[in-house]
Amino acid sequence: MNLQLTFIGMVVAAMIAPANGQAKVGCQDSCGNLTNIPYPFGTTKDCYYNEEFLITCNNSFTPAKPFLTESNIGVTNISLDGHLHIMQYISQDCYDKFGTPTWNNQPSITLSKFRISSTENMFTAIGCDTDATIYGYQGDREYASGCMSICESMDYISNGSCLGIGCCQTSIPKGVDSYDVTVGSFHNHTKVWNFSPCGYAFVAEKDTFNFSSSDLSGLQNITELPVVLDWAIDNVTCEVAKKNSTGYACKDNSRCINTDDVSGYRCSCLDGYQGNPYLPSGCQDIDECKDPKLNVCEKVCVNTIGNYTCSCPKRHYGDGRKDGKGCVADQVFVFKIIIREERPTMKEVAMELEGLRMMGKHPWINNDSEETEYLLGVASETSRFALSIDTMTVYDSIRAPVAVPIDGGR
Repeated sequence: MNLQLTFIGMVVAAMIAPANGQAKVGCQDSCGNLTNIPYPFGTTKDCYYNEEFLITCNNSFTPAKPFLTESNIGVTNISLDGHLHIMQYISQDCYDKFGTPTWNNQPSITLSKFRISSTENMFTAIGCDTDATIYGYQGDREYASGCMSICESMDYISNGSCLGIGCCQTSIPKGVDSYDVTVGSFHNHTKVWNFSPCGYAFVAEKDTFNFSSSDLSGLQNITELPVVLDWAIDNVTCEVAKKNSTGYACKDNSRCINTDDVSGYRCSCLDGYQGNPYLPSGCQDIDECKDPKLNVCEKVCVNTIGNYTCSCPKRHYGDGRKDGKGCVADQVFVFKIIIREERPTMKEVAMELEGLRMMGKHPWINNDSEETEYLLGVASETSRFALSIDTMTVYDSIRAPVAVPIDGGR
């Protein structure tokens, strides 16, 4: 069953994936399979921002189970980007072959501060004789929507499609803080019972769902599915929050972000920093130079606080950036190498000759320049000569040849 395997895989991944954050010093940072509980969340009064961020760790289970506040809403993952992953019941409406109901439930959820994510979830109905409805509230306003899924044969069902034949999906609006899900049937599944004995309806994280025809009968053993909640700090904007210096949640090297999906604001580390923006000194500098994927330097990378700079090695010019001018070897220095006004090490010779070749290919260099052609020609001859013998003979305009062993080159 494709859906079942997909959901189980996503739930396990959410449970074991490390979160990007830290708990307050001295506070419990995990509970059972929830491996990271970052502040503003916490398990005790001194460890969370306020009661809305309480994670109750119930040790009567093995392993222990984390729940949101004092509810029965199980938590599987917390991220500092404003998402909280929970588990929520699926609605089922099942019949026997005579059309007699065998099972029906109507799950619901009510949240006080957090909201059902409109960007991360979808409302889905599955079945070939299915009429599903979701009722809820957006603050003081009522909200209702529905989905109908009908099919007379498996021949009409297309895997991956939720356009009303075997599967139907619709979006969730912003700001939903509670909902009830109901699912019913037009003919008690009597006409499709042999391949679709039940109807199903649920709100679930959209990235965990990929419809398959096997889901028509394969969801009977699934009771809960992952749902994503949006969370934010307080019920005020950044402009208002900043006026209260003692209660303002964003700490050093962070910025405040107004949210439009849930009332309140969030904090984020500034560019060039990473960590937990809700903790003092929680946002730490990123050393971009340690990871080539984080910088565009061609030769030399220098880490700075919150950023980095690129430069070129000695006797090169340019901005040092792969997306800029890069680093080009100085023609004068290469010419000095060839006529022996100064005697570099063999390593320097190799580096400068390679730089000269690259210079000849550089779009800023006049490839028709007689000087460039001459130097490249001499460089090539010099390079071939240096590689053909065990010692390198260097000439200047006055003295006789001087043999310099390669192994002892400076």
